[in-house]
Amino acid sequence: MYSPVTDGIVWNPTWDGNESNIVVDSDAAPETFSYTYTEPGSYLFLQVVGNTPGPIDTLRIEVLEPQTPQFNLINCTENRVYVSIQDDYYDQLEIDFGDGTTPAVVPTSQPSFVHAYASGGEYPVTVKGLFSNADVSGCGDSTATINTFEGETFPEATLTEVEVLDEQSIRVAYDIPDPTITYQIEVAENGSSSKRTYQLEAGSSETVLEQVEWDTRENYYCLAVTAVDPCSGLRFPSNALCTISLEAIAGDLQNNLSWQTEDGVYANYQVLRNSAEIATTSTLTYQDTEVECQETYAYQIRGQVGPGTSLSETISLITISNTVPAPIDSLDAGLDELAIAVGWGGAADAQQYYIYRSLEGDSAMLYDSLDANAPDLAYLDTNVEIDELYCYQISYLDACGNEAPLSEPVCQRVPAQAQLFFPTAFTPNGDGLNDVFLYKAALLESVTFEIFNRWGELLFHTDQRDVGWDGMYQGIPVQEGTYLYKITVNDQLGNEFTQQGKFVLLNPAP
Repeated sequence: MYSPVTDGIVWNPTWDGNESNIVVDSDAAPETFSYTYTEPGSYLFLQVVGNTPGPIDTLRIEVLEPQTPQFNLINCTENRVYVSIQDDYYDQLEIDFGDGTTPAVVPTSQPSFVHAYASGGEYPVTVKGLFSNADVSGCGDSTATINTFEGETFPEATLTEVEVLDEQSIRVAYDIPDPTITYQIEVAENGSSSKRTYQLEAGSSETVLEQVEWDTRENYYCLAVTAVDPCSGLRFPSNALCTISLEAIAGDLQNNLSWQTEDGVYANYQVLRNSAEIATTSTLTYQDTEVECQETYAYQIRGQVGPGTSLSETISLITISNTVPAPIDSLDAGLDELAIAVGWGGAADAQQYYIYRSLEGDSAMLYDSLDANAPDLAYLDTNVEIDELYCYQISYLDACGNEAPLSEPVCQRVPAQAQLFFPTAFTPNGDGLNDVFLYKAALLESVTFEIFNRWGELLFHTDQRDVGWDGMYQGIPVQEGTYLYKITVNDQLGNEFTQQGKFVLLNPAP
């Protein structure tokens, strides 16, 4: 509020500095003048004296925003409160501690202020911002409540669990006994006396600490939850726990674990596999041999001391084996019409079979594969040429991903014409062994098969393939002796030929 000193005074609280905008109207000038600025900024206040443009006077007015003061209240022992001043907007802070004492005026350049209450209780603390040499009636203020702590020492927190989550993250669980007290986590790397601190939220029970420069796989970190009295500087730490740095490496049908942590913290360690405990050890290494190839296992190491537990990072790995499996030792090959059939005995842990093929004089090359779950361990090669010799070898992939050496080769030629093989003797005595005289052959289209005695008398005749003579003639067993066979063949290669020979009949039926 301003009072004019002469008649004919004109006021302009927001003059723009342009003299052509000065308007003189003495009749309109009030005896007193007031103006309220509603926005922060820098304003030029103009005063003009006289009924005609006469003497002028100006005043630069700075209007500042009424910001809320920045501060933090921290409990101390023995009913004291620590005011942490975090404001750089105001020149001073006026602190009313709500107990009837004279408010304290503290410069914001001072980092803190301590006030002692006469008795314990809950008090409203109001902080108002002040500017030097200024009207502070509209400056910002803020009120917070403090519930004082009467005791001489703070109750200790309990650190219940630490767990490494990854290379830069640690999960921390804790019990805070008094939510009115400020607790912090202190972290030291590899037993260092230098500690990094993390403020905890009141009422919290778990947090995750993340630090990009951490390397939890190479280093260990020791932690404690500490109540700090900023008024006296006294510290009240909880029990300590140290992280466990785990390394897991897959070996030959065993997974090798090793870990490190602070010496002497944990007397024993529990080895966890897939979240289940499998062993307890006092050493810093463990070999897990109860594993299977190509299976994935997740490992953790647990250390316990007092009420606290430390868990390493969970490391997963796939079990391997370097043992080369034995080769296939039972392999055969034979003709199946105009194809070559290859068969072999299976391996118990085979996952896949590989068929290698070579032509006469060439190196074996991977030719095809067969799933180990196929109903028959046999391979039919239809891509063959007449009168070529083909050799086959088999290897397999076992459950550990290792390939067996190649088997010994077996070879089969695709003949230019059908080949027949006859026994030199047979014994038709009904014992189930060699009771029928019959050829072995492949590629047959049609046959005429006959048996004669030494005088040329026909004893047996058939046009059916794979039908042999049982040593009977007109329902009566023939005598022991030498006999003749004759077979006329039309094969699948378009050949027609006759083959004959002799054989011996032994031990005829009685």
